[in-house]
Amino acid sequence: MFNRKIKEVCRIAGITDMYSLERTKGGYLQIITKKKYTFISSHTARRSFMTNFYLQTKDLQATSKFACHTSIKTTEIYLKNTVDETADRYINHSFFKD
Repeated sequence: MFNRKIKEVCRIAGITDMYSLERTKGGYLQIITKKKYTFISSHTARRSFMTNFYLQTKDLQATSKFACHTSIKTTEIYLKNTVDETADRYINHSFFKD
């Protein structure tokens, strides 16, 4: 029920661009193209919350607790792209220069 409602809210909010999702199933690449809101679910909301919380606080332990992960390692895996993006963003920051 929640997933249907969140899709409806996203459709009303105008998240209607076409979006392609690539995945491998049975060794074959599948490309699924639908309106973006159809891909959004409660998991999207959970992941977005965790990513935004982490980006604001840079506190991996607190993010892990909010996610109810039993291991920080799980949270690190969950946020891997976010951590890499953060590193890329700050790599040229003056703090890290000679």
